[in-house]
Amino acid sequence: MSIDRETLFFTLISITIFSVGILLGIQHSQNIMDIAKMVYNINGIGGNGSSVEINKLSMFLLIFSRNTLVTALNVSLGPIFGLFPVFTLLFNGYLIGGILTEVSASYGLMYTLMGIVPHGIFEIPAFIYSTVLGLKLARLAVKTSFKGEQLSETYINYLWRIVKVIMPLLFIAALVEAYVTTALLNI
Repeated sequence: MSIDRETLFFTLISITIFSVGILLGIQHSQNIMDIAKMVYNINGIGGNGSSVEINKLSMFLLIFSRNTLVTALNVSLGPIFGLFPVFTLLFNGYLIGGILTEVSASYGLMYTLMGIVPHGIFEIPAFIYSTVLGLKLARLAVKTSFKGEQLSETYINYLWRIVKVIMPLLFIAALVEAYVTTALLNI
């Protein structure tokens, strides 16, 4: 399988953005747990701040739907100068870096890696790929001045890639996170 130069370039850019996010998260980890609780509603589903126990199926559905929405937005909003995909990738890296630092300090690196790696090997490539597609669409949109059949055809092709490539990866990641990770961490 051969990878074209443009895809390779945007993959390297995406990995760099994600890595910068991780480094920033490590550097500013003090407030990360508050941000993560707010973004991921870690304390529960209820809006009153009470801790609500959710079952694994609900957790799976929540993780899968949230990640699918974000990656779909990465691709579909990519033509708007690639801003949304770059932001989400940077922000996810930031959260991972901060959580890695804070949880490792409390529970150790091995525990933290058990919480990230099993589902991350599917989820992170899906996020990076959605960013690559979004950035490629941004480049094409600028190149074609937001008009033309080539942009429409490529846009539809990339939306199908969400269904054919990204969603299966996110499905597996959500299953692993809801069932395997929780078992590994005794949650």
